[in-house]
Amino acid sequence: MRPENAAVIKAPAENPEPKPVTFGQTKFATVLLLEERQTS
Repeated sequence: MRPENAAVIKAPAENPEPKPVTFGQTKFATVLLLEERQTS
């Protein structure tokens, strides 16, 4: 596991509110998944 991934996973335990960066990464990953489905 990469260090940045560990930081994202550990963040919610320290701060109950979701951070904008975490939400942005999740949304970006979802967009990538949707694009992969459309092209395949």
